[in-house]
Amino acid sequence: MTLYRMQSSEPEWITLIPAEGKRVAVEVLAHPATRAIRRKALASIAQDADGGGEPEAGEGVANEIEDFERKTAIGEAYGAAMIRARVSDWRGLADPQGRKVPIGDASWEMFLADDALFTAAYARLVVPVLAVDAEKNGSSPSPNGIGAGAMPENNIAGTNRAAPRKKGGARNARTASTRRRATKAKPSGA
Repeated sequence: MTLYRMQSSEPEWITLIPAEGKRVAVEVLAHPATRAIRRKALASIAQDADGGGEPEAGEGVANEIEDFERKTAIGEAYGAAMIRARVSDWRGLADPQGRKVPIGDASWEMFLADDALFTAAYARLVVPVLAVDAEKNGSSPSPNGIGAGAMPENNIAGTNRAAPRKKGGARNARTASTRRRATKAKPSGA
């Protein structure tokens, strides 16, 4: 018998940027993405996600662009909040003068402003959480299930009728071995 193995609640070191040449690896001590951490990340961006209400009618493409930019900003804010909530320590980071950078508000701003660090942290710490959430929320109906999307209504048992056949029956497809018979030419005017 195999038992279900629960996820460890202990943080683990995750490499964001591997070592290359003389450059050391950038690693973060990340806590597992628990429901509490997700709620904390959502709560930290809740006040920024207001967006100012519904868009006005008739603005067309401009509304779509603003909506896309607003959703992108909310996604980045959620990613930054999730990274901050999960990471409790890091190593391999230095300021422009080469000194080791401890975790603090100013260093978090530098970390999140650095495109390479943010992208690597987002890919390793946020995307897997979003992928799991998408699997849970986006499951399609089963083709043999009983849900409304499972089967079209006309395929319910007892209502499916065969399509009527054309008169004369179906013809076989031509193959390379079948030759057409020559037809006699008709005299013109007949």
